[in-house]
Amino acid sequence: MGNETSSATQENDISSFRKEKLLHEFHTFFDFNKSGYLDWKDFDLCRQIKMWTNLALNAATSKKSKIKDRNRPPPAAGLTHNIPDWLDDYIEYRFSLYDRTRDGIIDIEEFEYVLSDFGVPAKDARTAFIIFSKNQEKVVDLEYFKELSFEYFQSDEPSDLGNFITGRLNFLD
Repeated sequence: MGNETSSATQENDISSFRKEKLLHEFHTFFDFNKSGYLDWKDFDLCRQIKMWTNLALNAATSKKSKIKDRNRPPPAAGLTHNIPDWLDDYIEYRFSLYDRTRDGIIDIEEFEYVLSDFGVPAKDARTAFIIFSKNQEKVVDLEYFKELSFEYFQSDEPSDLGNFITGRLNFLD
């Protein structure tokens, strides 16, 4: 009896590695004023660095006026966890943010350029792209980017390719 643990607690526990990735995501792509929490100033700063402009452009070109629930395809092969609709929308948004030319493919120059707006050094962005694109042999289209993103949000293995989609090369520092 005294050794019982709640399965909900065990399911909600995340590794320190995954926690570090999520904190990086928060501090790099959301908490622009570095206050430690999201507030209106973050959204205002976000708009100033073109993030919302890109989102509006994507919504206009796809005729979407709002994000809504929709039926999702099953997760990519090898991934057993479903993701919430909002996260799938966020992943699609991130893809459109990186795909500046709107050709359906993220290339190394686009990746480097966009991440520079978020303070990621060009050398790190290029190295990360080379890693997850398998030395630029793998085309980074939406389908592959989703696979990488699912891996990023679910993986506890530092060497998984998805862990490089933010341009950060090491989460173990």
